[in-house]
Amino acid sequence: MDSTDDVDILAKVGFDLVHVPERRDRVVRFWDNDSNWLFGQVGEASLPDENRIKTRFWQTSLDHYSLFGIDDLEQGTTYSAPQFVEQFGSFSTLLSRYGGAALLKADLEEVKRHLYVPMMN
Repeated sequence: MDSTDDVDILAKVGFDLVHVPERRDRVVRFWDNDSNWLFGQVGEASLPDENRIKTRFWQTSLDHYSLFGIDDLEQGTTYSAPQFVEQFGSFSTLLSRYGGAALLKADLEEVKRHLYVPMMN
């Protein structure tokens, strides 16, 4: 169950769930249901798609999450991976463009709240 988060495996065992969502299921649900929330959260609701830098960052981040899990998004070294550097520059450049480390961390916590919602199939 490499593509499943530990919390979902524990929920399956603890609550005898039939379906265990994979991370990509959570990402698809997030974009289907919470994309407008994200645009507002990061202050890009009124911007055209090509100017939504933070939204692009979250698209890249959630793609990364779907492959490697949430713990990777909490490590600064993750943002030195090629897919981040090519789009956003160095980690310090990314932080500057995003509005600082505190804002990025706060948004990560909010994104996690929206990712980890009950999923029934």
